Amino acid sequence: MHGATPHDLMASHGAALRALARGLVRDTQFAEDLVQDTYIAALTRPPARGGDLRGWLATILHRRASNLRRGEARRALRESHAA
Repeated sequence: MHGATPHDLMASHGAALRALARGLVRDTQFAEDLVQDTYIAALTRPPARGGDLRGWLATILHRRASNLRRGEARRALRESHAA
C-alpha cells in the first residue's frame, strides 16, 4: 500500500468496493459515501504490513456500514422518543 495514490486505489479496487457497498446499504449515495470513507481511511491509516489489500478494504467498508446502520437506528429511536 505504501506509495499507492488515490487513483491507484480507485482503479484497482473501486468497482469491487462499490458493488459491496451497494449490497450493504442499498442506497447509491450512501454506498458512494462509504467507498469514499474507505479510501480516506486507507490513505490516512494504511495497513502496517503487506497482505490482502482487497480484504482489508472490504473490512473497513463493512465496519463503516455497520457504524452507519447503528447511527441511523439511534437517530430513529431518538426521533420516535421525541415525537
